[in-house]
Amino acid sequence: KAPPTILAIKDPTWYIMGDEVFHNNKLVRSHYCRSLSLLRVGARVGIKRCSDGTLHVFINGHDQGIAAHNIPKWCCYGILDVYGGTVAVRVTSKVSNNIKGEVTLADPEEELSSACPPTKRDGQELTEEMKRMEDSSEKSPPDGDVLSEYCINEVDWFQLHEIKGRNVQLSSGRLTAKRVGSYNQGVVLTSREILKGQLFQVRIDAINSNWVSSLCIGVTSHPIATFSLPVTALGLKRDSWIICSDFVFHNGQKLKNKYGPNLDNLGVGRLVGVLVDQSSQLHLYVDGVDQGVAATNIPPSCRVIIDVYGRCEQVTVVNPYEDNASALSLHEELHASIQQENSIEEDNIEECVEPVDFTAHEKADLESHEKEKECLVLVMEEPLRSKIDKTN
Repeated sequence: KAPPTILAIKDPTWYIMGDEVFHNNKLVRSHYCRSLSLLRVGARVGIKRCSDGTLHVFINGHDQGIAAHNIPKWCCYGILDVYGGTVAVRVTSKVSNNIKGEVTLADPEEELSSACPPTKRDGQELTEEMKRMEDSSEKSPPDGDVLSEYCINEVDWFQLHEIKGRNVQLSSGRLTAKRVGSYNQGVVLTSREILKGQLFQVRIDAINSNWVSSLCIGVTSHPIATFSLPVTALGLKRDSWIICSDFVFHNGQKLKNKYGPNLDNLGVGRLVGVLVDQSSQLHLYVDGVDQGVAATNIPPSCRVIIDVYGRCEQVTVVNPYEDNASALSLHEELHASIQQENSIEEDNIEECVEPVDFTAHEKADLESHEKEKECLVLVMEEPLRSKIDKTN
């Protein structure tokens, strides 16, 4: 038997009332989103449990960010309380093909007759407001299609942008980026902006111990139309927040020291990610663990920027619906493509008169064209990074 209100449910329950998030009738978050009580006729509200166990709420197709964590994967149902001023709703999501058995729906006229005021019962004509709602629903595209496509393609799924550093090669699906030359010019961007409360992660796939320093990650609000990639991410001098080693940089200037684990020490298989929370604060995630606030006052329209630098030679975007078999296929495809490219370029490589010691750590701050032109043996004394990087 259904309880009179959502508050009477005794089983583990997560729900949003107004602009607050509740778990088992206990307030867990305030000012989460625009208050649901302010929504008008025709507004769309949706929920989604992501593969990382987080609950997201959508208002008119826009993700409001993470509402709750650790939502069970199995035996979890959506629940709706048509309460107070709301007297009628319509489900617009597609019916899942995984549902087995016959589904019986209640008589809509019988259900609505007990909820609607007398002026809307007994087959009377709809009010002008309800007519407008019906007309707009018929003219608009199916909401189920829109929300479903938005959830998969726009909210969870990331790809890398075609704009990339000179030494980067992308897989056909633009999920994997491999640096195929030198130690720098490996900057890549996400193909779209990151939403508030959304976690973006990459996996380190390959490490070259002959270099020093490693992966950098952050966000930039610089318009993509006028974006000019620097040699390294620290060369960005405007609208950027970059985490490098255990430092945080804003527009190339050091903002914070000893923040989180040193990214230079991370090995193959480690996950590195960023998230901008609802308060416009940038967070670093390492292996899914929040390292705290790295920077504040992040603009609303930002793309993630990754620098496949130094020791880090290859990364792969980790999406919620990543298929391991597909990921492996992409790696194999990228490796074959790189091998073919290298075999073609071997004929054009000029040998140096003096041998280069590739076993020694090379200083990754010298520009690649200078190193390759002079064919010098470089010995690093200090793992310094940003002082010699060139800017845009």
